[in-house]
Amino acid sequence: MKKSKLFIAATVTATSAIVAGAGITAQAAPSLFSDVSEKSSHYPAIMDLTQRGIIQGYGDGTFKPNEVVTHGQAAKIIAGVIGLDGSDEEILAVLKQNGILADTSHSNEPVTRYQMATIITHVLQLPTFDAMTMPFTDVSMEHQPAVTALFTYGITTGTSATTFSGDKVVTRGQLATFVVRAEQIMQQVSTGPEITGTTITVGGIQNNTLNANGQEWPIGTNAQTILNGRNAPALAGALLDVIVMDGEIVEVMAIDLKASGQRDANVVLDGDNTTIGNIVVDADFVELKNLVVTADIRVTGRATQIMLDQLEIKGELLVQEVEAPKTASLTTIAVTDQVPIGLNITGAEFAMQLLRSGVINSDTHIPNLSNFSADLEINAPSVGTFFWQPQPRGATISGTTTIGTTVIDPDYTATSQEMMKRFGIQQQQRAAHQETLEELRKQQQQNLLQQIQQEIEKQRQQREEAAEKQRQKAQENFLKELDELRKQQQLPALPVNIGGNLKFDNMVIPPSAAIEIALGEGVHINNVLTQTPAERVGEMFKNLRQNQINTITSANGQQAPYHPTPASPNDNSNSSSGSNTGGGSSGGGNTEIPLVTTNLETMITHAQEKLNEVQEGAIPLSENGYNISYMQQWIPQLAVDTLEAAITEAQALVAHAQNPSIAYQRIASLTTNHLLATTTQTDIKRMVEKLEKLMNIQPIAYGLQEKAIIHSLLDGKNITSIPEGENLNAGRVYEAIWSMLQEELTDEQQFFLELVQEIRHTIQIEGNQVIFPLNEAILYTDPVTNQASELVPAITAQLAIVQPAMINEVTFIDAENIRLTFTSNIEVSNGEEFILIMEDSSDPIYGTVSNSTTNSVDIQIDGSVTSPATFIHIECESNSGYNLLQEPLTMVNTNV
Repeated sequence: MKKSKLFIAATVTATSAIVAGAGITAQAAPSLFSDVSEKSSHYPAIMDLTQRGIIQGYGDGTFKPNEVVTHGQAAKIIAGVIGLDGSDEEILAVLKQNGILADTSHSNEPVTRYQMATIITHVLQLPTFDAMTMPFTDVSMEHQPAVTALFTYGITTGTSATTFSGDKVVTRGQLATFVVRAEQIMQQVSTGPEITGTTITVGGIQNNTLNANGQEWPIGTNAQTILNGRNAPALAGALLDVIVMDGEIVEVMAIDLKASGQRDANVVLDGDNTTIGNIVVDADFVELKNLVVTADIRVTGRATQIMLDQLEIKGELLVQEVEAPKTASLTTIAVTDQVPIGLNITGAEFAMQLLRSGVINSDTHIPNLSNFSADLEINAPSVGTFFWQPQPRGATISGTTTIGTTVIDPDYTATSQEMMKRFGIQQQQRAAHQETLEELRKQQQQNLLQQIQQEIEKQRQQREEAAEKQRQKAQENFLKELDELRKQQQLPALPVNIGGNLKFDNMVIPPSAAIEIALGEGVHINNVLTQTPAERVGEMFKNLRQNQINTITSANGQQAPYHPTPASPNDNSNSSSGSNTGGGSSGGGNTEIPLVTTNLETMITHAQEKLNEVQEGAIPLSENGYNISYMQQWIPQLAVDTLEAAITEAQALVAHAQNPSIAYQRIASLTTNHLLATTTQTDIKRMVEKLEKLMNIQPIAYGLQEKAIIHSLLDGKNITSIPEGENLNAGRVYEAIWSMLQEELTDEQQFFLELVQEIRHTIQIEGNQVIFPLNEAILYTDPVTNQASELVPAITAQLAIVQPAMINEVTFIDAENIRLTFTSNIEVSNGEEFILIMEDSSDPIYGTVSNSTTNSVDIQIDGSVTSPATFIHIECESNSGYNLLQEPLTMVNTNV
């Protein structure tokens, strides 16, 4: 029965009303609506809500399941579900007041998927999971708890394996299905076992029991395929997102591996064909086998050798670059070159994305491969699509495979910046090009809305056509300017080397690109698709042999056989007019070889430009990392000083090499080959390499100032909000720390809580001590000497868990005095105040301690109390807001 007064709904508890009507399944009967087929996935839910009188169709006999739901319509559906009566305006006002509906001023505004998630979690009081990992990568932080709850309980599976699309609108049919599905879940939750989600750190696995966070967790049958003794070495120290039912781990949602093996002795995680959400491999020499991964596998920069056997990855394999910030000025490229990764794949086909150099050995087809690194070797039967973005300093690909379609897309942003800096284009032009590039990327990546009304679809198409024309025009103008710059100056081409026995069906290369492709003898390209004129193709490809490229297809689709013009032989003879033919030496004269310093002089110019950029404040500098604000990047002064010293050293080397007295190397003795000159071409080459490494300075930290503030607020504090006997785990401690910070921080500092949330998984519990690492120590590693220096020490807060004793008995002494007995010894002074709340009464009772013992206190009541009485809340003035009762207690009367 519906409630007669609307304003009563402000305090109504939705769960009881909903569970009473949940689980109703539509009977097999002809559809009530002409546009709702019995085969529709929304049919059962629409019939369910219709039969219960919660929703209605239109006068023409239709339901319009694909029509967008407005806030007004959603309000009517919710009102019917929770038994709410009143006018449309009154219903909207109450639902907005209670946070169920968004506070929008127009009831005809559409409801988004984000808003739908909030509505369902509020109305059904659905438990949320802050610590759970879900596969969706496009959910904003504020909506993660609600969306995670919907995913965890199976109310939604998202719009794809990795997307939720929260900004898309909800249709009438979708909302009906969401509501009924959520009702059924809540009915199961209210009558079924206790189900929670948590994050734990594996300490050990033995006899179907997992030790984590100082607690023993039984492992359910389903979870034993992953959590077993065979996988224990690989899971040592791993972070797990798990589902716990009645204290037992029943499912593993995500794994963050931390344990490394050794060369030729991998640690193995064998899933026995288990399905899991996400896997992060933050270790080395790891083998993953027999797993179905519904989201992504992310391999961090620690790994150098990974083996994947019989895996099904529905997302992508993402190989991250080496974490340059951990080693200060070492650049991503420099570190990547030093630490390539080896991927050995057996019996698995999935998409891959590499942000570092490496070697891929696969015995099966690779459907999609993206490479953003310097060097790559591919050995596989075939590759479907290969997206290759060579780095600005060049790249090499080799191996043995056949690739269907290859798209070469150099980093135009970095290339154009280098060109414009070199040719002195004005700052306004640089900014305009950058804006054009960013706009192109945004337009190309824009997600199109689906299932929108016809008029909205028409407007979208018009906007898309206009944007496409603008994009094409901007791209044409940009490429023309690049081509003009290329013609005016001798721009060093981006070197791209293709070797091994690679076969390309179709290779797409950008027009007017400053790129130079060197083909090895075993490389063959069936067709090249480019806007570059055929006569220019020969300039782009080096070492090109007859029949190495079959055809060239122009932008208009015309295809023609390609026969390169043979290059004229090089004349490598040297003139002897500059040689010294004078006699007097049995060596037959002096051998003179000039020292070439052009490359070093060019590198000095670039290094000086980088140094000027840093010193002029384009990148902040600091001697002390603790003053780095959250949004600020930091370059250590030590890295800048090292670069400046290297420039001075290089300038001296150039001057020394150009000195007429030692401008040539002279062989003084044919027997010893002793070089009289102290400067050699090798010295110059090494100096070029040294400058190249040093000038690639990268920011290494941010937000240290905020973390230092968090440290000052937490370090040495006691956590007193966790009752005695309650399980201690990282999640519970995180909640206590969050509460402490909320009280300590000002309104302007509330964003600090987001920092704490990001690093909550680092919390460690040892007995009653909590260790909360806020930031790792920051090191600077000289890329030349490999010597490391500590710039900023680690920031770690240490707290103590002090659990107050709980009250386990309340005794009636007389009408004005009662006794409180505690579970353990206490220290309470006479005169301290207590606040007591009885069942069925909202008025608190106040009392003062008149006498105390080691484990009890006598309270003199301000007023009187009768027996029997049941107390639901008792708190002490010294620990305000903390309930000393674990459960309601009925007062004991020993005088009866």
